[in-house]
Amino acid sequence: YMNTSVPVVAEKYDEVVFTNPKAIFHQSLLNGHTIIKDQQQQQQQLPYPLSNEPSVSQHFRTYGDEEDVKVMIAAKNFLEGELRTVKDRLLRVDAELDEVKYALAATKDSMEAKAALAAAAG
Repeated sequence: YMNTSVPVVAEKYDEVVFTNPKAIFHQSLLNGHTIIKDQQQQQQQLPYPLSNEPSVSQHFRTYGDEEDVKVMIAAKNFLEGELRTVKDRLLRVDAELDEVKYALAATKDSMEAKAALAAAAG
């Protein structure tokens, strides 16, 4: 059964991101539908406007990823420090566990020796 009263809608979304565009290209984006045609700075109108709206043009700035890289390096350094701290704690706990095992074995041997002396004397 097919419902023909509801239309089928197919949408497509495309996005183009310009990271650090060249100055001349950046300016052409800001100028909207006016583009620079050649080196003699002749201008030509496009058949359609790109956008000259201030609300749109304020978002066409040059973006860099330097700050993101700095944040990621700081996070990596933090995690490496935490990893070193946890490894040191594990080593200390392992050493303490070895000491407890040794003391337990010594106590057990001492108790067995006392029990053997008591059995031999009694």
